[in-house]
Amino acid sequence: MRMTPNLIAGAVALAIVGFGFLLWNALMLRAPDSPVFGPATVPEAPAPVPGVIGEGTTPSEPPASDSGCVPVPQPELPPLDQSDDFVWTQMDDCLAALVPDEGPIDILRRLAAVMENASRGELSRAGFALVEAPAGEFSITTRGERHYIDDATFRRYDATVDALTCVPPQRLATLVRLFRPLLAQSLRDLGLPEADVDAVIDDALRGILAVPVPLLPIEVVQTHKGYSYAYEKLEAASPLSKQLVRLGPDNLVRLQRYAREVRAELRQPAPECVD
Repeated sequence: MRMTPNLIAGAVALAIVGFGFLLWNALMLRAPDSPVFGPATVPEAPAPVPGVIGEGTTPSEPPASDSGCVPVPQPELPPLDQSDDFVWTQMDDCLAALVPDEGPIDILRRLAAVMENASRGELSRAGFALVEAPAGEFSITTRGERHYIDDATFRRYDATVDALTCVPPQRLATLVRLFRPLLAQSLRDLGLPEADVDAVIDDALRGILAVPVPLLPIEVVQTHKGYSYAYEKLEAASPLSKQLVRLGPDNLVRLQRYAREVRAELRQPAPECVD
């Protein structure tokens, strides 16, 4: 099984598809008529700082060497259309559990679509080609005439979140900087010539951090298409928010903590010298 770039997708979209977090909060069971969301566990993220996130030189322009400074080596980037094998060689193998047996093609273009959609609170079908679907089925618990998402449904995503958060945030920030020129080209190919990679990623991460952590149990109602959230405000939320809630409170808190740490790393200047 090949190594893949799901770590970036997780951090950004499902966002990343974030893809460490705040300390785990004790989540109280709620009575059917009590509030759906608990206190915010992730404070509102500060506004982006222009010129700071991901700041540094591109792989093709290594920083000048000062006295006693050994510039950070940067591999030469291939053309975007030939980048899949290069991307695979740069990835960490702890993501193998998420990857379909046959690795995805056009990885960075798919990833750019995931990032851009996540930055607007949307989900991209391109992301589903990057990550293996979790095992098991959506299940509910019935209490009288009311239906709630069963805890087993949340547990389906444990391995997914484990894999999406397995790479140290500093390493992930390094990969984002490395792939930035190819991601920028991918966004241009999507018809977004003015899109800024750093801003798109930051918007996606802030969207993940803004999702309220739900209290349990989460009530649903049956429809002709399946199930919808009973709480109207939650059902009316963005597609990204609804999918993140579906991870379950514990997994959402984990993903948000990781997104926070990745965002902090991306807001630091890129290192110029090898230690």
